[in-house]
Amino acid sequence: MSVNFKQKRIINQIRAAALNFLFPSKCILCSAFINSEDNRYDILTKPIPDSKNLVNLFEKIIKLYVCKDCIEELKPVRPPICPVCGEMFQSMADDNHLCKRCIKTDRNFTKARAGGVYTGILKSLIHQLKYGEKITAAKPLSVFLFYSYLKFFKEKDFDYIMPLPLHIKKAKKRGFNQSYFLVKYWGKIAKNFKIKIPEIRLNIIEKQKNTPSQAGLSANKREKNIKNSFAVKDANKVCGKSFLIIDDVVTTGATVEECAKVLKRAGAVRVEVLSLARSIL
Repeated sequence: MSVNFKQKRIINQIRAAALNFLFPSKCILCSAFINSEDNRYDILTKPIPDSKNLVNLFEKIIKLYVCKDCIEELKPVRPPICPVCGEMFQSMADDNHLCKRCIKTDRNFTKARAGGVYTGILKSLIHQLKYGEKITAAKPLSVFLFYSYLKFFKEKDFDYIMPLPLHIKKAKKRGFNQSYFLVKYWGKIAKNFKIKIPEIRLNIIEKQKNTPSQAGLSANKREKNIKNSFAVKDANKVCGKSFLIIDDVVTTGATVEECAKVLKRAGAVRVEVLSLARSIL
């Protein structure tokens, strides 16, 4: 007997309610139980309506993973911004214009964009993923970043999507590369959208220097800290290709700039950057 759409929807709702009753979801920030009739895995299997508004989209996604007490408002990156590195300016009176760093130095990436500001709920989730080892946080963040990708970039505008690499010692200590987990589910989401995305590649460049954390360093110290820390593993995979670098947080852009520089020196024709969050200096 065939099941029509309405019947299938009712069955899915009953199944989701039963699973939620038997196996209540827990908040990934405070571990409180979440009473939701929604199936959290739907975010990976069907497009979310009204996806152009990233703030509304984020709230729809995050309520499946975070309790009401922990949910904070997502702050979007608002104009005016630097059209190259994406830095936000404090004054809202001006139009988009180049920041001081992009005026003084030609960037090796042509554009960097971020889904939201590195504060509040977005910052909490990134910290849970990176330092709290809560891999569950990767799912809502990955979906949010995918919609950010659709907003800021053309679907087939790159040869490769490349998560920013970690040094092998740091990767072993953490157990994973958070930048990879941010794109891990993109293939499944894109298939559902019936669109093709560029190939995701992990081993084109490597982090050859185990540099200290960039957190807390000035812009100049960030540049010195990260200098000469990346190397291309196979120049044949770089020459003539275009890349989208994926990172979790961009502050001054020193790390993605160093990565882009290595790619451009190896013959990449264009490098652009997408991050989950933009840190405010």
